[in-house]
Amino acid sequence: YWVAAVTAIVLAFSPKFGGAAGMRATERAASKAGITLYQWFSFQLSRDAPVWKAHPEWILRKPNGEPWNANYDELWAGRMNGPYGDWIEKQIHEVQKATGIHGVFWDSYQNLGVTCIDWPSPDRTPQAERIFRLQAELQRRGFRQRTEVVTPFGVSQVAMFGFPGDPFRRRLWDDVVSADSAYVLLDTAPAFFGDRTPFTRDRI
Repeated sequence: YWVAAVTAIVLAFSPKFGGAAGMRATERAASKAGITLYQWFSFQLSRDAPVWKAHPEWILRKPNGEPWNANYDELWAGRMNGPYGDWIEKQIHEVQKATGIHGVFWDSYQNLGVTCIDWPSPDRTPQAERIFRLQAELQRRGFRQRTEVVTPFGVSQVAMFGFPGDPFRRRLWDDVVSADSAYVLLDTAPAFFGDRTPFTRDRI
């Protein structure tokens, strides 16, 4: 579970939950139990994040200049083609180094990530290739990955199961064996990425 504060332009685990040391202890317990520990990450942050105040040029914007939020009033997406993308990548590596997490769950992968376009840029640059290269590098480092909404299979991969009375769930445990639910438990396929992946004919 991601509980973070953005301070000094660094993503950090809340001290109320034990900080990085608490997450490292969680990782050790998970590994001992044979559980893979994924960390929530995204291409967006709260609109109130200090990052935007320090670097307003990192905000991804619509053609009219307004911040891109995919109709989430509380979130702003960042420009992955530039320093913001490098900063996100650095944060992931630092979190992995400090906590030992095994993988990344990409939140709002489609609507705040790969389908976004940097409209104010001279060539109106899409963000997909930069994100794919980031994922390929993480995969090369041994990170497992899951993405919300979009997968190589063309089906939803949101594995947020719950019961009928739970308002914050995408799928029901009651019908877990039906529809495309089997796919939500799969990692992002290596074929999804281009160059610089660790997968070769001998390793697949």
